[in-house]
Amino acid sequence: MKRMTNFIRMNKLIFQGFYDLMNEYPREVHLYTPRWISLNDEEKARCNGLYVKDFFRLENGLISCLIEDSINNDRYFAIIGVEKDIEFYSEILIPKSVTKEFFFRIVCDLAIQPRESSDKYSIENELLFESSDTEGYAGHEYDVVKKYFPSVHLFKVQEGYVESDLPLINLTGYFLCENKEGIGVGYCEEALVQYKEIFTLNFETLNYNALVRSLINLYYKDVFMDIYRCIEYLYRAYNINEIKKKLETTLNLDDVYSMVTSQLSYKFTESASINKIFQDMPSRVTTKLRNIEAFEGESKEDEWFYKVRNSLVHGRRMGKELQLEEKDWFVLLGVSLEILKMVHQYAKDHNISVDFIHQIQKN
Repeated sequence: MKRMTNFIRMNKLIFQGFYDLMNEYPREVHLYTPRWISLNDEEKARCNGLYVKDFFRLENGLISCLIEDSINNDRYFAIIGVEKDIEFYSEILIPKSVTKEFFFRIVCDLAIQPRESSDKYSIENELLFESSDTEGYAGHEYDVVKKYFPSVHLFKVQEGYVESDLPLINLTGYFLCENKEGIGVGYCEEALVQYKEIFTLNFETLNYNALVRSLINLYYKDVFMDIYRCIEYLYRAYNINEIKKKLETTLNLDDVYSMVTSQLSYKFTESASINKIFQDMPSRVTTKLRNIEAFEGESKEDEWFYKVRNSLVHGRRMGKELQLEEKDWFVLLGVSLEILKMVHQYAKDHNISVDFIHQIQKN
């Protein structure tokens, strides 16, 4: 991301996107002649006081970003690409108008291009008919240019809430849960509440990119697998810490791990890890799995949960991938989110570091 402050270059960048779209236009049009959106000195100063601090490109084409207003010491969250009107009511994210200053900063710093689906005849008549060669030309109207770009929705981040200081990826997930625009599958409200809580908790050990991806995936099986991988990442750390507790040793976690794997040749297995986690989960959570129609009555909850994972990972090869009704997916995803929250809260409560968790994945 390159920050721009020269408004001649910024205007050139904005209109270059239209010139690129018109390269194969059947009629000759006057490209490259200088065109611009006018800003007064106050608007330029305000624009130069805005800083895009972070941005995130979602796999469904949406882009989110955090903007710092250095003049007023405010923070803003923006989502680019949601083409519907947003009815959004939140104490944390307050809707604001996208003024010229914000438009220039977002479009130029993030290199946002006009919509490829834009009508080229309209572009010719509204944007390319006039230029610096036209007598009396004083620049294009901002609203006319803006409508050809992906929609930008801007929110002021209200200070004083736990959510106010969340990283961008967490705020993006929180926004998706609140607005439901861009979410891949239908979620019951209970699951979205669980998601919002997990985004707010901001676990250091959790890959929030994967969690956001689970929200926008188009298939329930992919949603489940994204959540499962966030749980799976802590299997070894969870198990080794439980072993350390049983040994009642003063050795640190690294030394315990080295001892049991190198000296005792202990092998971690996924099924055993799931079994231990399910033992520690409240039964009110895990027994919900028995309400799923496809649950095999004689199975233990942890065994069936692991069987679901194997079915989705190996189902195509085995020819028997699990099929569930939507209501049963809601149950499975709800239980999975409870497990995810529990294991990452466990890591936080026991001061298990991200570095340690990452290191033991390699062995």
